[in-house]
This record gives sequence, structure tokens and C-alpha cells, in this order.
Amino acid sequence: MAAISTSNKNGTSPLQTIVGNNHASLLDYMLREEEILVRSQLLDLNKAGLSLFHICSERNAHEILKTILTFATKKGSNKGDDELLNQVMS
Repeated sequence: MAAISTSNKNGTSPLQTIVGNNHASLLDYMLREEEILVRSQLLDLNKAGLSLFHICSERNAHEILKTILTFATKKGSNKGDDELLNQVMS
């Protein structure tokens, strides 16, 4: 699982790379393999200071972001979901 949890030299996570390149089919794999990793990578910033949310916004990848947020919030409690969404949106 190290391959999907290790950022590259620019600090970009695998999830950010998948979204940045609009690879929806790889997103499905990532979501199946590692739900905790996905939740943590939602808040990661690369060296350019971009989060997954920023990358989705810049690339107009709204459906991908919706899929990720839906997946991430299905797995936890409602309180945790609200906190996660607030952190992503701030």
C-alpha cells in the first residue's frame, strides 16, 4: 500500500495525481483499496499549497470531488463527516 500513500518529490499525493489527470477509473480503485488514506489525503497540501479540493476546482473535476466526498463521508459518523467537510471547505 506504500505506492498509494507516498507523495512524490513535489508533495503531491497519489490521490491528487489521479484527480489532477482526471483518471476516474483509477479513482474507483483508490476508493476500494484504502478508505482511511482517502480521508487523510483530502486535507493534504502539495508543495504548491494545493489540496485535493483545489486541484478538483482548477481542473473542473466536480464529479470526481463529489465521488470522493460522498465516499469519505459514508464511512464515518455524522459528526466526523461534518468536521471533515468543514476542513475540506476551509
